[in-house]
Amino acid sequence: ASNDEDTTVEIAWGDIDGDGDLDLVAGNYEGPAKIYFNENGMLQRDAAWSSSDSDETLTIALGDVDGDGDLDLAVGNEDIWTTGCSCFVSGPNKIYLNEDGVLQTAADRLWTSGDTDWTRAIAWADVDNDGDLDLAAANSGLSQNKLYVNGRQGEQDLLDNHPSIDLRWPVNAPQTDNARPIQLITETVIPISYSLFDYEDDLIGRIEAEYSLNGGGQWFAAVPTTATQTTQLSPNGGPYDGLVGYWPLDEGAGTAVYDKSVYGQHGSLQNNPEWVTTTSADLDGFSTHALSFNGTNYVDLGNPAGLSFTGTIAIAAWVNVGATDGIRNIVAHGYNTPPAGEVFLRIENGEYQVGSWNGTSHRAVATIPPQDLNTWVHLAG
Repeated sequence: ASNDEDTTVEIAWGDIDGDGDLDLVAGNYEGPAKIYFNENGMLQRDAAWSSSDSDETLTIALGDVDGDGDLDLAVGNEDIWTTGCSCFVSGPNKIYLNEDGVLQTAADRLWTSGDTDWTRAIAWADVDNDGDLDLAAANSGLSQNKLYVNGRQGEQDLLDNHPSIDLRWPVNAPQTDNARPIQLITETVIPISYSLFDYEDDLIGRIEAEYSLNGGGQWFAAVPTTATQTTQLSPNGGPYDGLVGYWPLDEGAGTAVYDKSVYGQHGSLQNNPEWVTTTSADLDGFSTHALSFNGTNYVDLGNPAGLSFTGTIAIAAWVNVGATDGIRNIVAHGYNTPPAGEVFLRIENGEYQVGSWNGTSHRAVATIPPQDLNTWVHLAG
């Protein structure tokens, strides 16, 4: 028996972590979906993974939706009746991608349906015979049964993706007996953080927020902070957990570059770097614009609080370089004394380098092969 007390409505078996044995997936009603790993023939009593969503889940199904050789999880949900507004709150069906044996959570989901049905069963099948799995949903009530066609064709997406927003509770009350107790918040200002994304990188026009102090009887407009972007929003650029900044440099003109993550840490062009045009194929379809630098110009992001953090980080960029001598910073943050501190992704004397500096250099290096010159290369470290 597990150590969890959930209202489980459906279970499924599948090798989630790729170790050759069957793990147990539980779809829970009014709670997160969970996975219990099989270790040497024994199911673990504690869930190794749970979604960040607490949905009215009625059905689950495992299938390799993105064609990468592991099992992804689809959950079928129904609408949630909310007494505060005496209305149904949307409960779309969702997919959680499996990335190297670890399923994504709410903040980085691949896909949610644009429909809010009462889904009773879901199933994977290659309906259009194009080599990938499509998702069928059997719905009750006034909802028709529906088929969501997988338009992957080498990419990780389904048709009819819709933008998604995930709110985080200002307090995290422990759940007991399948219910979350009411907690009293006495602060004058209550911050509500959220994650916003659209997998196809479609522009999201506007976001508004409201709050109620009496269970939905009366609503008031929430006040955005100076760092909150509310119009012409753009998504995170894909399902990347922990993304703190994403600058696709796709403006094509002007003196500003925009952070397409939810944090809005925009930058300004210094000393006139040149906007150039690329082809979509150059950057795997990410953009048709780029910036050309001559060694004296750059993009200044300032020093926003959102880029001041500790722990493990990753830096990535597309580059097309014509020379590899000297020090050529691609992305750099810091280089300040005292205290000493810098993180960087750069080229130095014929090497790719990624690392940090705190008075002593810590870095990983790789010799740049000749074929990397004058062509687009994706770097990450």
